[in-house]
This record gives sequence, structure tokens and C-alpha cells, in this order.
Amino acid sequence: MILALGLSAGASARAESVFHVCDDVEQPASLNPYQVFSEKTLTIIQQTLEGLVRFDPKGKIEPALAVRWERIDAHTMRFQLRPGIRFQNGEALDAEAVKFSLEKYAAPETAYPGSGFVTLSKVVVIDPLTVDVVTQAPDGLLLNRLSLFGHVVPPAYYREVGAEGFAKHPIGTGAFKFENWKKGEEISFTAHKGYWMKGFPKVDRLVFFFLEPKEQIRRLLAGELEVVTEIPGTETLKIQSSSIARVIKMPSLYTVAGSFNTEVKPLEDLRVRQALNYAIDKRELIRYDLLGNGSPIHTLALKGHEAVSLSTTLTSFDYNPALARKLLESAGVEKLKLSILEVKAPRTASIIAQHWKRIGVEASVTSTTDASVKADIAKKSWDVFIGGCPDPMYHSFFIQSIFLYSRSPYSLIRDAELDAMIEMVVEETSPDAQLENSARLAAYVNERVLTIFTYQRIKTHGVSRNVDFEPAISGMPYFRSSS
Repeated sequence: MILALGLSAGASARAESVFHVCDDVEQPASLNPYQVFSEKTLTIIQQTLEGLVRFDPKGKIEPALAVRWERIDAHTMRFQLRPGIRFQNGEALDAEAVKFSLEKYAAPETAYPGSGFVTLSKVVVIDPLTVDVVTQAPDGLLLNRLSLFGHVVPPAYYREVGAEGFAKHPIGTGAFKFENWKKGEEISFTAHKGYWMKGFPKVDRLVFFFLEPKEQIRRLLAGELEVVTEIPGTETLKIQSSSIARVIKMPSLYTVAGSFNTEVKPLEDLRVRQALNYAIDKRELIRYDLLGNGSPIHTLALKGHEAVSLSTTLTSFDYNPALARKLLESAGVEKLKLSILEVKAPRTASIIAQHWKRIGVEASVTSTTDASVKADIAKKSWDVFIGGCPDPMYHSFFIQSIFLYSRSPYSLIRDAELDAMIEMVVEETSPDAQLENSARLAAYVNERVLTIFTYQRIKTHGVSRNVDFEPAISGMPYFRSSS
């Protein structure tokens, strides 16, 4: 940890602990939780804003601003708030603040970019420390949603500064207080001395930097950063052999997947989709795309998900170009040209296109960005969509619904049976029954080969040797316990 000298009230020097982090190349567009749905931005926001519940680093849901909760009926969960909590500006955290904050996510005028994942109908105030959260339909994933984007804001302050004012200077109940935003350079926070978790945070200041990859590594090895969350595989040996930093690896809920346009020939033929998956050399893909930091998958229920203990009878789609050619031949396909739209996965898409070329399939790749992907998908009838996707909800429903649900703007699939299965996962409030539904959904995706199965990424963090830091399987760490 880098120590900065400051003067105390008694004019004596003391060491100020500052934790320096680089989690992204580009700075966020906003720090207003109602204006963003990016895991990188939410990582910054969750250092200062909190919700009723939250995820621990392994993905377990734990209390935050609520001390306990219970399901009242299929549509309603009741939360008991933690008493004595105040926002960083002194406003009281009460049931009215929760109602104001959560209902804003569902309000049409908010235009929340993650509105497709909002199932809220209303929040009912029972008493100053008790609220009922009511959903439009039964929602067995409500706690997961609230752990991701159910941030609570101070109503009086938000009304005073408005959406744009809050975007530049957020105020919450979290471990860190917003300090300053140097556009294009850094966002800094100071310790919230009145934080309800006694003894936290462990450092006086937290600073997020936005740097190009080479500069991230340089600063880490110069002792100017405590954590870099995205280390290229080519740099791991250099970092691990240094006396300054070390590498921490852990599986992350991140994959590159996509959807086939099953409405067009010949992709409506199961054999063709099977062939395209058998043609992908996952080991080679992991080697050249991730430099070895990944593991092959044949389901979108990743290790760390609730449905990971699936039947071993699922097809693994191990590399078999001979079988791929035979499947194409049996489907009557001699020459096949595919149009691919990719987002956040240019290297992956390029390697997959090369693999498909080995079996006589020509694929042209068009790249897009987060900002324009929805419009680009709608512009034409693509054959394949490929994208990099994290799972900040810690549930296999998230990635599958992003790529495969017909109501998702990223999906090329139109499958009524699949839609019904996804909805059954969401609406089931019994954990055991939901697990069974999740397993059936994952098996259906495997059997129908509705996506491209690639890898589960192993995330590599560069961490200074003199600091304590625990990464999160979602890739969205908290820094309150870092020291």
C-alpha cells in the first residue's frame, strides 16, 4: 500500500493509506445507478452506494441495509431495515428512502438501461423500518436483482441535484464517500468514518484509475497501483517473478457466447449448429484468446452457478472437424457463408471464424460497441451474434437470457419453448424447484445447440505483494476490506 504523509490536528505527521486500483481502460459515463448497466461502472458505484442485500465474493447473498427478509407470498418479499443508518450527507435511511429509490428503477421516465431485468411493481411502506417489495409476477430471483442494481439513494439530495447532479457526485451509505472525479484520469473516494460496519473500510482513500493496458502493468510494477484487475496472459510471468506484485487467478462468471439465427437456412437445422460447435477447437481458442486462462464449457451454467452440477450426459462438443464435415454433408450443406456480429469479443470471433474455415465455412465478422450493438443487431438479419458476457447476477439465468431469450435485444433466437423455460426459472420461488428448472434449461440449450460453447474465463489479477485483496467471482469486487 502506498502511504501518503499528511498532518493531523496536532500538526504531527501521520501516514494516510491510499488504495490505487485500475479496473478499466475507459472511465464511466455516469455514476448515477439509474443511468448505467455496466459491471465496470457498477463496481465503482457499489463502493459508495448500497442496497438491501449484496453478494459476498463467492456469490452468496448477505444482508446489507436490510438485516432480514421473508417471502410473504409469490409476489411479495418483506425487508426489515438496519436501524440507525444515515446517508453520508446525514439523511436518514428509512422505508421512504427505499421506496423512492427502488421505484425509480421501474419508472418509465427513468429509462433505466437494465429495465428488462426489473420486475418491480411497487414498494409498500409498512413502518419506518419495514418495506414490502412487490413484483409484477412471481420472481424467484428478486434477491439476485436487488444485490446487483437495487441501490438506495438519499431522496432529498437526489431531488435537489437531479439525475445529472447525482451522476457527477453520488451519495450513499457505503464504506467510501465520493471525493473527486478528474475526467479521463481518476475517480477518488475517502473513507466513510460513520460506516455501519465497524472497522471498515480498512484504508483512508480509494482511487480508481483508467489506463491503457501497458500503462497499467508499468504502474503496478512501479508500486503505483495496488490492484490491476485485467492482466494479459503475456504479462503474468513478469508480474509473478517480480518482487513488487503477484498474480491472483480465479474462475470468473464470464464467457463468450452468442446465438444462432435459427429462423434462416441452414441454421434452422440442428446438424448444422452441431457441426459449427464441433469445428471449434476450444483448447486452441483458450490458448490464443486467453493465453491459457480459461476452461472449456458445453453449457452456459458456469462453475459457480446454481446449476453447475448438471447431468454428465450433456454433449461436450469436443473438437472433431471430421464429424463437423459429416454433419454438414448429412444436412445437404456444401458451401456455407455466415455473417457474424460481435461485441467485446473481436479476437474470439476471429479465431472461431478461422476454425470454421477449416470445415469449409466462410464467416465474415463485423464488430460493434456496447453503445451501438442494439441498433446494429436490428439493422439486418445476422446469422450469428457473438459477445463477451459477465454475470453480475450470479445466476445462470442471466447469461442465457441475454443471448437466447426472444425478448432480449441481443438474441437472434425465437424459441417459444425456450422462453417458457427461462420464465419458469424466474417465476419459481422454491430454491429446489428453481434448481431443477435451471438444470432443465441448461440441458435444453445444450441439446438444441442454440449457442456457441467456448470457455469460462479464469480472471487474472495483478496485486501488490504488500496488500490484502479478495477478488469476486463476478469480477465486481468490493474494496472495503482491502488493506
